[in-house]
Amino acid sequence: MKNNLISIKDYIKKNGLDAVLLTSCENVYYASGFVSGITGDSDARLLITNDEAYILTDSRYTTYAKSECPDFTLIEANCTSLERMSKLISELGVRKVGFENQRISFASFSSYFA
Repeated sequence: MKNNLISIKDYIKKNGLDAVLLTSCENVYYASGFVSGITGDSDARLLITNDEAYILTDSRYTTYAKSECPDFTLIEANCTSLERMSKLISELGVRKVGFENQRISFASFSSYFA
């Protein structure tokens, strides 16, 4: 998975982004190795920047996330919580974020910056 994370960071640099937000099961698994569900939204959210990678998941998955996603900083939170992700985005000073346009509407995405 480390090579996938490197590829995502290269994508961030090449496209002038500050970060990428991943929410789908498939892309969360691709980037981190975290498995939950089969399709649709994951029980984790990833925010990947040039320098760091964060995984947000709730207490049901923290032990699993620690062991399966060693390249990610774990933040225990309800992964569907816009508030916690918004706080992280703000703390990091992230302004330009890539996201999965097939999985999240622009209106939903914009609420992370409210």
